[in-house]
Formats: sequence, structure tokens, C-alpha cells
Amino acid sequence: MKSNYVKYNGIQYVMPFLFCNDIFIPILNKLLENEYNPIKYIYGSVSCAWAGGRRSDLKLSLNSINKYLYKIKKYNVTPLFTFNSVMEQKELLNDNFANSLLDLAVQHNCYFIVTTDMLYKHIKSRYKEAKLICSVIKATKEYIKNPSFDETLFYKKMLDKYDIIVVRPEWTIENITKINSLIKDIDRIEVLINQNCHYNCLSAYKHYEIYDKYALDLINQEDYIDTLSKICMINKEGYIPLRMNKDIINKLIENGVKLFKFQGREFSFDKLFDDLYEYLFNENIPKTQIREEINKICLELIQNNKLASLNLI
Repeated sequence: MKSNYVKYNGIQYVMPFLFCNDIFIPILNKLLENEYNPIKYIYGSVSCAWAGGRRSDLKLSLNSINKYLYKIKKYNVTPLFTFNSVMEQKELLNDNFANSLLDLAVQHNCYFIVTTDMLYKHIKSRYKEAKLICSVIKATKEYIKNPSFDETLFYKKMLDKYDIIVVRPEWTIENITKINSLIKDIDRIEVLINQNCHYNCLSAYKHYEIYDKYALDLINQEDYIDTLSKICMINKEGYIPLRMNKDIINKLIENGVKLFKFQGREFSFDKLFDDLYEYLFNENIPKTQIREEINKICLELIQNNKLASLNLI
């Protein structure tokens, strides 16, 4: 179906809308109701031992999560739980809440983003049919710690195990003209387009480790902030985030890439809207016009009590 609002037709997006920024789900569904809607997957997590990534202090009961997932289903998107902890502590596998969350999510046909082989094996031992996504963290760790890392071979091996793999943006750009010849199942790779980190950041895996330790209360907030300030390049001179421009995205689409991921679980509404406008919406439509449409939809949803019925946060 031809779209007026959406910039690219025929591709799909993975959005940070699960348990965060979920206000965008009914908004975009309404805005694009008569057009091609490229929102295919939404990812995130509540606080649990396997969550990893950005710390989440959101604690919901399994009953509330169950109701939430039922509401999500009507929007024709697939929830992806970020079980991408980098911790290799076997005792974490016995966490009752995490296992119960897994059981519930499988019932709702959710997918799971994982990093460690330990958690991969655990999930597959309980649910052989579970759909798993290889986190970009896994490739990042190998790239940083192994000087002879063959990244293309790594992705080919991961495609034998996982349903989808998230590739490093740097590898994607470096192989942009031959990516469809390097990867046989190119439909199953996912590319991050608005990465905040700079090109080939050697501290990237340390970020994930410190996030995990803080999420599991293994370090306090003061040490967390102090460590991040030392290893993070965001506030340092020469920092340039690795954000893909229109020419790169067009080239990737030409070479067969169809699945693109947005970063932004911690983004504000305005910041995430800015990225949506840059990467999702047709640049021929003024930004102010789309924002006015979204504000109007928000008001309608609030008046009809449909916004509050979805958003549990």
C-alpha cells in the first residue's frame, strides 16, 4: 500500500515502544491507518534479572503484563523482550520472576533478544520453539576482545542459531555494497540506524557491563555515574554519534536490507519524535504539520479514553 507519511515503502522498523514510549503505538497506528504501516516489532522490558541494557525500574505484576500484552496485540506488532544481560552467572537462570516472565511472553508469541550463550541455551531448553534474536552486544564483545574477529563469518554462524541477528552498524556500512552477497538470509538481519555511540567505540562493551551491574544493584548510582563519565565519549571532544544518513539507508535498501532498528528506550517524547521525523516520515511533509497531526490524535485518544487504556506506565 502506498504511503504519504512514511519515507520508505516495503521496509520494517523495530521500535523502542515496549513498556516505554508506548504512547507512540496508538498514535502511529491512527496516523498511518490508511497507509502502509512499517512498525513491525517493539522492544523493551520490565525490571528483571535478565533484562540487561538500560536500567528499568518498572516493576509490574505478571497479571498486569499479561493484560498489557493483550492490548498490544491488536496493533499488529510483535513484542521483543530485551533479555540481553551480559552476566554469565548461572544463578540468574533460576530467577523465578524472569522465568515466569519468559513463560508468559512465550504464550503471547513474543520474541527474545539475548546476548549470552548461557541464556540462549536456557530459553531453548524450556521452549525449543522460542524465537530468539542475537543482540548486537554479542558481536560488539567479539569485535573488541578478539583482534582476529571474522565478523562476517560470525553473523553466518549466528543465523544458523537465531531467527534474527542485529548487526553492528559499522560492519553494515563497511560492507554496504556487498552485504547481500555476504549474508544469504539478508531478510533476517536488523540494522541500527540512530546509534548514539561513535564509530567502532572500544568502550561499548564496558557500557553494557556497567548497565548490567547497575540494573542488578551490584554497584551504586554514584559509582555507576562515575564509571560512565570516565568511559563514555558522548561529552568528550571529537564525539560524533554513528547515525546513518539518507544516502546510506537508501543504499542498504537497494542491497536488500529490510529491517531497521531505532534506539531510544530512554529518549523523551520530543527526542524520539525528532528521530522518527528524520528516519520514518516523508521529508516532503513539514515537521510542524506531522507534529500537529500527532497532537490532534493524542487529544482524540485521551477524549475517547483509548490512550490511558494502553499505557500502563
